[in-house]
Amino acid sequence: MNTLGSSIGNEADVELPILAGEERAVAATKSFVASLVALAAVYAHFNDDQPLLSELSKLPGLLAEALDTNWVKIQVPFANASAIFTIGRGPGLALAEESALKIMETCGIHAEAFSSAEVMHGPMALSRQGLMSLAFIPDDESRQSVLDTTGKMRNAGAQVYEIDASAKHTFALKTAKSPHPFLTPILQAVSFYKFIEKMSLTLGENPDSPPNLRKVTETL
Repeated sequence: MNTLGSSIGNEADVELPILAGEERAVAATKSFVASLVALAAVYAHFNDDQPLLSELSKLPGLLAEALDTNWVKIQVPFANASAIFTIGRGPGLALAEESALKIMETCGIHAEAFSSAEVMHGPMALSRQGLMSLAFIPDDESRQSVLDTTGKMRNAGAQVYEIDASAKHTFALKTAKSPHPFLTPILQAVSFYKFIEKMSLTLGENPDSPPNLRKVTETL
């Protein structure tokens, strides 16, 4: 929970406060990042994962570094895109899903998320049309397979940009280098959020209060 004493927290048996403060934006970016950090900490303590616990202590400085990034080179292709694919695998697939949602919410551009293991099927056919795609490159065993997929998409005609702290090529989008594979998506998310907020404002949108959306959604 961002703050203690919420209605849903009062109904729960256990509350895990993430102390992010009141979330005022519909996009809820700080809630997402703080929740990922909290989950990583719970996982590390539950499994007595000392390497992960050690690396978590370095996260504040790395998050500041992740914010100090500039993806200006994709502003024009992004703004001109009629649709965008986001690609990930493993923990990065969850981030691909989140980023597709944020693109639609804050920029009004249609976006879809795919696993790099699945995008080579039907969606690959759209690459010949100059499809715009953002790929969240992992730092685990699946790294090379994701890079192989993005390379094939680019060769087929897609504009594929890779969020990868280690890459230096033309299509690389910088972020902070993670000391642990589990923390890579968190740092990538922060760099992406900085870009998408700026992109939303550039397109004349309001990233904190998108049209037709409310902070609370009621369902039956």
